[in-house]
Amino acid sequence: MALLKLNNVTAMSESGGAITLPSEVTGTFIKMKMGQFQWDQGKSNGANAITGVGFQGNFIEGWVNYPGVTTEVGVINSYGCAKKVGSTITQQCTQIMNDASNSVYADIIGSTSDATSGEDGNYNVIALSSFDTDGFTLQNTLLASGTPAGTHAFTYIVYYYGNLS
Repeated sequence: MALLKLNNVTAMSESGGAITLPSEVTGTFIKMKMGQFQWDQGKSNGANAITGVGFQGNFIEGWVNYPGVTTEVGVINSYGCAKKVGSTITQQCTQIMNDASNSVYADIIGSTSDATSGEDGNYNVIALSSFDTDGFTLQNTLLASGTPAGTHAFTYIVYYYGNLS
């Protein structure tokens, strides 16, 4: 049994000792929701509003993957996160091509490319446009010279942490 120390509540471990929280855990954790949405990569240009979250978040983590892929490489194409402080959204994505090659991109939260160069002839990038009253909006942009096809999934955990700084 491990408890946390939030709002002046003392945390205890199974052995009865206090748990020290990392300094990054500040503010009050209020809400979180996990979900997934899927889109046809060939029709992915434009905004996708994700609703039904139940609150307006200010931090999100997301993974882009191919549903149904069972091999280790290719299951997850990218991991990204974004936060909103004041009116500014900052976001970053790590594209996972293989065990030896990854790329980091600013200003996007996800990528569907699986090329070791970080770009192939048929891929999209996904940016968080806004945190909305009941969810968030993603902007999908086709960055391809070919004709991408296939279904991708964006799995997310959206949070409301209180006032971020």
